[in-house]
Amino acid sequence: MAGFKALREASLNLGQELKAQADNLLCAKVNDNFEDVVRKKQENLSFLTSKLRLLQAKTVSVPMQVKETEIDAEGVINNYTETVTLKLIEQQFVKNVTQSNAVKELLATPNEALEPELVERKKNILEVAAEFADKELKLQHLYNTLKEEHRTLLQMRKEWDTVRAKLKSNQRIIHNKEQGEGPLYRKLQSVVAKMEQMRWMIPKLVIAKSRHYDWASDPNSRLKVLALTRQCYTVQSFTDN
Repeated sequence: MAGFKALREASLNLGQELKAQADNLLCAKVNDNFEDVVRKKQENLSFLTSKLRLLQAKTVSVPMQVKETEIDAEGVINNYTETVTLKLIEQQFVKNVTQSNAVKELLATPNEALEPELVERKKNILEVAAEFADKELKLQHLYNTLKEEHRTLLQMRKEWDTVRAKLKSNQRIIHNKEQGEGPLYRKLQSVVAKMEQMRWMIPKLVIAKSRHYDWASDPNSRLKVLALTRQCYTVQSFTDN
């Protein structure tokens, strides 16, 4: 129980310190030196980090019989870790807002009312802003150029697909025309015509000499021959294959 009491006291102290730091952050002044504020906040952050590590080390070093009674010790550490994280986010937000307001006030103030150091800083800020604006314009120009080139590429690709389809169609027509007018095509027509004549003659020859033929046993395989005559032969059936 003594370990839990010590942890509770350290937690209360850390909570008070965090609250004090939060009050300081919310009361940040624009006119304060930015470098001093950052250095001070870094020192406070290092101090809070050391406190957190000390709490974690105490939790680990507690004996087993005491740790069994401290069921919420890990939850307390997690809660304070979350609190520190939120405070860091708040600190960063306040820093950004403070710096932004300071820059706006600096740019709005005439050079005659500023110290030489602030005048030089104002000049550097304006140069960086002008350089950023110039690069942003160049980036936008490159983006527009890329978009236009991409549109042109799609149009050329579409035209190429159309031309390629026409070329393939013309080649197919020329190929079929050459096949229809060539000597091999005429020879194939002659062969197919003879095959058709044979196909019509075979059934007549088979049936003419089948008066006493035993069709049940079919010793001469005449049924197979008749089955072949059912298929019709054309020039297209050969050219397609």
